[in-house]
Amino acid sequence: MVMRFNRKNQTIYFGPHGPYNAFSGGGHGPYIPVSPGTYLLAIPSHPPSKPRAAYKAHARFYKMWFRIGIETSGTRFLHTGMISEGCVTVRTFDYDPNSGKAPPIGFADLAQEAKDRPGLLGLPLPKEPQLTVDWDDMVDELILRRYNDQAVGQLVVT
Repeated sequence: MVMRFNRKNQTIYFGPHGPYNAFSGGGHGPYIPVSPGTYLLAIPSHPPSKPRAAYKAHARFYKMWFRIGIETSGTRFLHTGMISEGCVTVRTFDYDPNSGKAPPIGFADLAQEAKDRPGLLGLPLPKEPQLTVDWDDMVDELILRRYNDQAVGQLVVT
């Protein structure tokens, strides 16, 4: 399966499906967005750090991350979440810190993060935000359409 991610528009397509809401965070400290190019998406891996448990209310497979590239030393992943340290992050839910609405339970820190490190949340949001996708559906598609014995698909970043 080929996935296409557009950094500027903050959109991702998986196969013929999309566009969906995704971003690659950066602009704070050592974090920079993933570079344009074509990458293999490695078979599922565990997250490099423990993701917050509150994601479990939004995605059964929130701990299933796909390394961008098949090198075992790679630190960039395709994953679900609301904070990105240079990975391609598929937004778990819609949240605009400028809306005045509270974030979902377990994510109260997002409003402060938006002030302190807006790039890690993919801010500013695009003028035409896209739909969020069910991460579990995306994982199912990737697993069912495995690319080869090392990868589940390709990621094209523009």
